Amino acid sequence: LLDPSGFVAMPELYDLGSKMLLRSGQLQKNKHVHSRYFQCTSWTDAFKVLFCASNETMNVWTALGACILAGQLHSNTLQCQADDDDVPPTEEWQYTVILFATAVFIVHFLMVALYHTFLNVPPLYNLWSAIDLSMVTLGFTGVVLCAAAHGMTAVLFPAETPLETQVLVLGIFQLSVSAFVFYKRMQLDREAPLWLLIMINGMAGIVLPAVVHARGSESSFFGYFVLMLVIGTMLHVSHFPERAFPRTFDFIGSSHQVWHVLYSAALLLFVDYVLAYDHTCATTLYPWKPVT
Repeated sequence: LLDPSGFVAMPELYDLGSKMLLRSGQLQKNKHVHSRYFQCTSWTDAFKVLFCASNETMNVWTALGACILAGQLHSNTLQCQADDDDVPPTEEWQYTVILFATAVFIVHFLMVALYHTFLNVPPLYNLWSAIDLSMVTLGFTGVVLCAAAHGMTAVLFPAETPLETQVLVLGIFQLSVSAFVFYKRMQLDREAPLWLLIMINGMAGIVLPAVVHARGSESSFFGYFVLMLVIGTMLHVSHFPERAFPRTFDFIGSSHQVWHVLYSAALLLFVDYVLAYDHTCATTLYPWKPVT
């Protein structure tokens, strides 16, 4: 299957059309990607998607790259905590929340990468599809926890609600949604509005507090954050640009791939922003400007 250079030879890339689309729920929803499907029947074959010109290759590497950056954020948080002398109890709790959130991100992006790796192994698809959908809400869980640590979610609770209570309530809600989505997908309940539930989950836990909380110098960042999520979601739902330019973006540039990039970048930059602004941490991924 592999040529001497380690890449799948072009004759081994199949345009399976409806046969593969029926096998894969994700691909079935996007009938505008016509080619570059990677055929595999085992776990070992699936790993070859990392080094071939498949329409899933970019999705896998995007998630793996985001997983590495999430690990860097986790390390940065530990470093900030170690460098921060005389940390008050409230700020210590914030560090704990961010550490947990970044750990959630590492698991989230790793599971997304595994899903897109094993997507085309028929016996594994239902399991990994359920994991992938539940992982989206788990990713939102990480952002919501950081939002709580940053003081954004206070608008969703009565005045003077302790941070610990906010984190507990929001964490239970987000994790419950993740478990419900996983359960319904494993039941193959195609009538369950899982994506609608996921989007409502993200809007309620992230976008609404961001819009309400945004003020002063922070408003531009939260605007970009929300814009990245909205643009990524709109492209994903509308199947643009592959709908308008058939076969042009089958390998790279399709709506699902763009959504992966924007979604991953938005989540990672959000945590990085909170880490930099709340704790003046110098070891962040992006050189944020000081608050004015």
